[in-house]
Amino acid sequence: MPLTTPNTKHQTIIKLPAKPIATHRIPHTPSFSASNQTNLLKMSISNEALGKLLREIEAQSVATQQQISLVRTQMGAKQREMRLAQLTRSEISSLPADTGVYEGVGKMFVQIPVPSLQTKLEGQMKDMQTEVESMGKRLHYLETTAKNSQEHINKMLQGAGQA
Repeated sequence: MPLTTPNTKHQTIIKLPAKPIATHRIPHTPSFSASNQTNLLKMSISNEALGKLLREIEAQSVATQQQISLVRTQMGAKQREMRLAQLTRSEISSLPADTGVYEGVGKMFVQIPVPSLQTKLEGQMKDMQTEVESMGKRLHYLETTAKNSQEHINKMLQGAGQA
C-alpha cells in the first residue's frame, strides 16, 4: 500500500520492499529444540537484563541461606528442649506416685502430682516432635531452593563466559 504526504502539492509515493528486511533465523539451527530455544533466549536478553536477573537470583540465594541457618538453629533448640523433656520424664518415672514434684509458674513453684507432670511432658514431646518434623521439611525445601539458585547462577556465569 503506497504512503502519501497529504500537505504538499506533489504527492510522494514510497514503495515498501516486498521481502522483510530482517529475518529471525539463527544460522545453522534447522530446528528449534529445547537447547536451541534456550540459546535463542540467551541471545535475545540484553546484558543489562542478565545482570539484573543475576542480582535477583543472588539476593534470593542469600535470603535462602539465611533462612536455612535460622531453621537449623531453631531445630537444634527444639531438639534440646525435647531431650530435656525426655530426661525429666525418665527421672520422674522412677519416683513414687505420692512424691511431691513442683512446676515453675512465673516466680513461684506449684506442687503437682507425678502422673499429671508425666502426661504434660509427653504432650510437650509430641508437639516438639511434630515441630521438628515440619522444620525438617522446610529445611529440605530451602536447601533445594538454594541448590537450584546456585545452579542458575553457575549457568548464567558459564553462559556469559562463553559469549
